[in-house]
Amino acid sequence: MIAISIAVVVLAGRTFIAQGTHPNPNRPTKALVMTGVFSVSRNPIYVAFLLFVLACALLANSLWFVISACVLLLVLHFGVVKQEERYLRGKFGASYEQYCSRVRRWI
Repeated sequence: MIAISIAVVVLAGRTFIAQGTHPNPNRPTKALVMTGVFSVSRNPIYVAFLLFVLACALLANSLWFVISACVLLLVLHFGVVKQEERYLRGKFGASYEQYCSRVRRWI
């Protein structure tokens, strides 16, 4: 699970760079990235991060890690993803709407 999560982050980062935009969500988006791992999930980096935390929970045999993953999911969904979606909808309009209709938010 850890190897998969790292691989997804690396692939997503490479896809961002290949499309001429930066993976940092605090920087302006130059292109709507819809290929590679982004054709499976609109938020593959966040999914990978959650998978990583869950893998740590299994390795540590810790309920606290599982609870942390649940809290992290809520923070990402409501505190990050919803804001990013508003930004992308405003910037890319119909193209982003079509992308949303084809690709799930998470998995």
